[in-house]
Amino acid sequence: MSKTCKKCNTMYEIPEKGFHFRSANSDGLQTVCKKCNLSKKHRVVHINSEDKILCTKCFIYKEDDDFDIAKDNWFRRKKDRRCIECKKLQYLKRRVNGRGKRDVNRLLLERWHGIKERAAKKNYTVDFNWGFLKELWEKQKGLCAISKIEMTFEMNNGRIPTNVSVDKINSKDNYTNVILENIESQLKGIAESVSGLNEKVNTIEDRLINIEDNTNLIPAQQLAINNKISR
Repeated sequence: MSKTCKKCNTMYEIPEKGFHFRSANSDGLQTVCKKCNLSKKHRVVHINSEDKILCTKCFIYKEDDDFDIAKDNWFRRKKDRRCIECKKLQYLKRRVNGRGKRDVNRLLLERWHGIKERAAKKNYTVDFNWGFLKELWEKQKGLCAISKIEMTFEMNNGRIPTNVSVDKINSKDNYTNVILENIESQLKGIAESVSGLNEKVNTIEDRLINIEDNTNLIPAQQLAINNKISR
């Protein structure tokens, strides 16, 4: 699916290469392409002649103490793009209105970002983009691959067992072959495993009881053997 930049009208056949990510949008991408974003970035005067830093939200130059630290923003003396006051106002606004669309695409996008972060920490490779997760959702018809339970995509309500999650088929491999499932199916599998272990424990206990009963005969048998030897 192609995507067109709203500023320069350039069409990109592979949107992920031409646009930065933005989870609040329905397609997970910004509306302006990377080239336009970079050109805009270089036009902005982040530090003025009075040695103050620009807040890109309220467009007011402020002191260093009015910004949080952002180590990647070397061109702004490692300060955040938004001032502390603007960040607080945006946070309160999102609490009231909600943050972006709350649909399955949004949750799958967040799951994909989580996979990338975990893979980077453990030196795994990720061989798919978040569009693959959308295709997998449609292929599984919204059902868990293991339990066939209908998966949900509720957001901002804590950890929900029926919500969709991504799991590797082989936990030791890279993120190549994955399935969509939910925590409820994992808990069900754990419960079945525990039940199986309990049955094995009961079987072992029964065998130990039988062995204990049989050991009571061993001294008498040993005595008989000793008597034969002594004769």
